[in-house]
Amino acid sequence: MAVPSTLSTLEYGTLLTTTLFNYRNQFYDNIYNAIPGFVMMRNRKRTEEGGERIQVPLGYAKNTTFKSMAGYDPVDTTPQDPLTSAFYEFKEFAGSIGISRDEENKNRGKYAIINMLKAKVLSAEMSASEGLAGQMGAYVVAASPSLDLDPIPFLIQIDPTQSYSVGNINQSTYSWWQNQYKEAATASFAGLIAEMRHLYNQCSKGGGGGKRSEPDWIWCCQNYYENYEAACTDKTRILKYDDTVANLGFGGAKYKNAVLTWDEYVPDAYLATSVMDSDPIESYTRTYATGYFLNTEFLEYVVMAGSDLDLGPFVRPENQLARTALIYNQANFVCSNRRKQGVHHKMTAGIAA
Repeated sequence: MAVPSTLSTLEYGTLLTTTLFNYRNQFYDNIYNAIPGFVMMRNRKRTEEGGERIQVPLGYAKNTTFKSMAGYDPVDTTPQDPLTSAFYEFKEFAGSIGISRDEENKNRGKYAIINMLKAKVLSAEMSASEGLAGQMGAYVVAASPSLDLDPIPFLIQIDPTQSYSVGNINQSTYSWWQNQYKEAATASFAGLIAEMRHLYNQCSKGGGGGKRSEPDWIWCCQNYYENYEAACTDKTRILKYDDTVANLGFGGAKYKNAVLTWDEYVPDAYLATSVMDSDPIESYTRTYATGYFLNTEFLEYVVMAGSDLDLGPFVRPENQLARTALIYNQANFVCSNRRKQGVHHKMTAGIAA
């Protein structure tokens, strides 16, 4: 049967909704694969079936009953309470795709409607990618933003001794809840490598409870990444790359067991500025370079079931000659061991020797 040049109201709605639904996986992948940070974090995605908040159990103290003994020496049975919990709020993120009746009339025919829809989905992808990336790299210190995702610079701070609560736990009160940090004090390649080595080792201290102890990912700005590449070239060090990440179009250099990926949304942590502070964002410039040393065993992107950039049907409001589909996300970034995370900041943007 030939495709009619016009479609009924019911057919229009079904066509738009089913086409958008079929495009859902591509829409999802295109958003997250466009953001270097999310390429790594989606590997640590966890889905929750419900709950008012995200509860993250923490082991903060040792079990002190273990000791050497001989013969009939009694075993210490003192009750232990080495666990507590961090709590993170679910954050909502949403947008829409709309098609007016006028657009429908001017784009008659099945394939004309589909092509128009694809163009609108592409625009939504770009906008959602920018929004999520901006929230992940936003520089927030005093408190988590009330509506946005808790960004990486909030979970890992350049001065974790300040009296702020992360995951509803005051980092100043509890030293075991403080991340590692290093303010750069060098403008040489040798100094850069020495500082990276020290911070990497600081983040590797202590057991991982059966998990990886050392950082596996260095999320950094372009200047930081290029400084590291230049440092390796200058001393003829062997510079390895992770092909999995590099094939996605992102930096994939390796330092020890960690992969470096540079991301334009990584902020200048020392000056507390981020890309989203600029309009247009292309005008953003960094005075200092920043790199976050992350152990993703203790970082997660937690999403509410059924709310992972899910697409709703196209519906027509009573007071508009248009159809709109909503795109909804409910999630947050969480950290369960801040001592395993670190930040290297205030680095000269372009080290020359």
